[in-house]
Amino acid sequence: MNKKLILFDIDGTLISTNQNSLNVWYGIINRIFTTLFQTPFTSIDPKRVNGKVDYQLYLTMAQSVGISEHQFAEKKRDVFDMFHREMNAAVKAQSIQFFPIHEAVDFVELLALAHKDAIVYGVVTGNIERNGWMKLTAAGIRDRFAFGGFSDDVLDRPSLVRIAIRNAEAYTGQRFLPGDVIVIGDTHHDVLAGKSVGTHTVAVSTGFTHSHGELVAAGADLVVSSLMDPRVLSFVLSR
Repeated sequence: MNKKLILFDIDGTLISTNQNSLNVWYGIINRIFTTLFQTPFTSIDPKRVNGKVDYQLYLTMAQSVGISEHQFAEKKRDVFDMFHREMNAAVKAQSIQFFPIHEAVDFVELLALAHKDAIVYGVVTGNIERNGWMKLTAAGIRDRFAFGGFSDDVLDRPSLVRIAIRNAEAYTGQRFLPGDVIVIGDTHHDVLAGKSVGTHTVAVSTGFTHSHGELVAAGADLVVSSLMDPRVLSFVLSR
């Protein structure tokens, strides 16, 4: 029997951060735009950021301050390189901190210990790959994941889901149809991405931008406040 595939979002689903870390992140964004485009960028709405992919996010911000798509594309690699260097330095200095969401980690451990013959899992995240793995490392849970879908070269979350599925197939040697896949995330962006690809979706209200009601309205198959809610495992095993 084919294994099922679970794809976990990272920020707000597997890990959390704090307001000071967000403030440091805002400063990094401003330095990137000031250094590479000579254009400061100081106003960011967290609710418009969370759930977006990094490539899309930076391009949208660039265009909002008069930088064309062509101008941004010419410096995209420089943007991502500086973004990673600055984030990595901030994490090492502990001015940016990432913490595991313990119920999510407990759920991953449950899958690994009790259901490893039936389920394989990875990540699907709007982070560029270097930063996604760095965040999981900082939160102490990097070793639990072997593959994922990242945003280095894509502008939308449905593409991330498709990339993550392809990488899961390469890792396992098994084909996964959309009905074999469950996307788990904390924003309506995660839900809509999974639904657009045809996967099952579980939304968990552990993030800081979307309420339980908003996640229900997005059309998730199941909405919970914790991944250790017994309904989550029941849902996964019954698909």
